[in-house]
Amino acid sequence: MKSRTAETGSFGEAALNILPDGRISYWSHGAQRLFGYTAAEIVDCSLFDRLVAPEHASALRKHVEGAAPGMDAVSVGFSCVHRDNRVIDVSAVIAPIVGAGGTIDGFTMMVEDTAIRSGYADRLVAIIEAMPTGVLVVDEAGSVDMVNRHFEYLSGYARDELKGMKVERLVPDSHRAAHAGYRTRYNENPVPRLMGNGRDLKLRRADGTEIPVEIGLSALAVPSGKQVLALVTDISQRVETERRMSRQQAELERSVEELSTFAYVASHDLKSPLRGVIQIAQWIEEDIADRETVTGHLNLLRNRIGRMERLLNDLLAYSRAGRGAGGRGRVDVQAMARDIFELLAPPAGMTLQLEGEMPTFETLRTPLEQILHNLFSNAIKHHDRPAEGTITLSCRHVSPFFFEFTVIDDGPGIAPQYHDRVFGMFQTLRPRDEVEGSGIGLALVRKIVTTFGGRIWIGSGEGRGCAIHFTWPRVIESEDVNEQ
Repeated sequence: MKSRTAETGSFGEAALNILPDGRISYWSHGAQRLFGYTAAEIVDCSLFDRLVAPEHASALRKHVEGAAPGMDAVSVGFSCVHRDNRVIDVSAVIAPIVGAGGTIDGFTMMVEDTAIRSGYADRLVAIIEAMPTGVLVVDEAGSVDMVNRHFEYLSGYARDELKGMKVERLVPDSHRAAHAGYRTRYNENPVPRLMGNGRDLKLRRADGTEIPVEIGLSALAVPSGKQVLALVTDISQRVETERRMSRQQAELERSVEELSTFAYVASHDLKSPLRGVIQIAQWIEEDIADRETVTGHLNLLRNRIGRMERLLNDLLAYSRAGRGAGGRGRVDVQAMARDIFELLAPPAGMTLQLEGEMPTFETLRTPLEQILHNLFSNAIKHHDRPAEGTITLSCRHVSPFFFEFTVIDDGPGIAPQYHDRVFGMFQTLRPRDEVEGSGIGLALVRKIVTTFGGRIWIGSGEGRGCAIHFTWPRVIESEDVNEQ
């Protein structure tokens, strides 16, 4: 065996060689740092008489003298005496140096100060415990061998609960069956990598909740066998930020689309009342002598100007939808609906019915009022038999996160081919001279609903009646819409 005489990188490690009779034949700089002797002072001196503590010298001498060719390297512990007479506890790996004839020509020793080694181990444990990333060590059978403090926090389990636990218990139910296969394939090709690239990984906590995580894997070789080191990072904040950015991107794209629609349609709809005003002014000029005709033209002029004012007011409301939503408060939907219906001053004979359990909950009052106001107003305005009409508001608890409200009327209804069209800006199904309106009401409602994460759709078919459904969040986390 070739002599090991290379220097080591650690202050607490030393390399030295001894001859079969125990005399030191090589002394490294690491040995000088560890024991205080220079090579000139110690080489050719007996290891057992000069360096090893007397109580351990005899046992170490027997081990060296009893070595035979083919003997494996062994690890032993003993005490040595420093040049200044301090006693140092060391651990050493001793391997025979076999000559060309098969005889033992000596021994090489790698010696380490156990106190320094213990200090390094303590520091390493302290570093692992202080890491802001979860550390999880799993053995080849898939049982948890070691965790750090942060992983206890992430998982919600105590350390003694995790020790020996199958790692699959920390995997969501939906991925648990496949995880053992992933683990087997990694053990077959144990290269450092991020786990689950392209998949959303989650850690199942002790209380059954799941958090999104990123996991880095590395293989470990330890005396007890193969192990896998997993570094687990909670990415909940990053996922939430990405979700918000995605929502804001969608909102931006929708705003750009709305702006494009507005630029195209408003140029026509805003010009139309103005052209009418110009035309009526010409008629007045022509008929100035006919007082009765002029009076009629002036009434038309007032109507056209009123229509344009309503259009501009509705455009302003649409542009502000979702912004300045007002404060959060406790809302009784049943009382709110009745108040809105009465304020609209419906025709005599028209009634409001409430079905289902109307919630009372904390929410933003103003946008919800705007939605119900517009839907009730549309149902009244477009009803062909208002004196016997009925508007029905119902509510269903469709999920832990949303209510589903439905406004139903028994008016003429909306044909299926127009269900998407009516939510566009400036869209009306009847001429504005028959029914006053800007065509922005349902577009405004849709914008408010989608701003707060809900959706809106029409459920009526051919024939009479219209049912407009929309979802509304049970909890609005922030009053700032941009943070929704």
